[in-house]
Amino acid sequence: MKVFSKIDRFRGEQPFPNWVARITLNTCYDQLRKQKARAEVRFADLSSADIEFVEAIMCRTHDDAPSDHDGRGLVEKLLTTLNARERLILQMIDLEKKSVREVCALTGWGESKIKVTAMRARRKLNDNLKLLEGNHNDEG
Repeated sequence: MKVFSKIDRFRGEQPFPNWVARITLNTCYDQLRKQKARAEVRFADLSSADIEFVEAIMCRTHDDAPSDHDGRGLVEKLLTTLNARERLILQMIDLEKKSVREVCALTGWGESKIKVTAMRARRKLNDNLKLLEGNHNDEG
């Protein structure tokens, strides 16, 4: 659509396929920039089971957490707040229980990059969970 809407701007200084490729590339960059603004998880977006689970975690009474709720929905929501690389690393290491060496083999990244990315991602998740708790306390 952009190519057709901007066809009047084509001056012929470069080959037409190159001009189209440049528009396509810029469109992709624009989309990636929009995605950088990551989703925010709000307490109001959580299910009642997720809310009970978060409250049990925040009160440090894991025994009080509903036994039929494992927190997967909450984890998925929190993971959406991370960028793709962080999400991938945590999913492989923490959810799929792959070793750092296995992740290195799959991604081609070095061990230190994997470990640092995982550490930073966990810190972000922890910060987001604390934000959730703070928002809940403000509402309550």
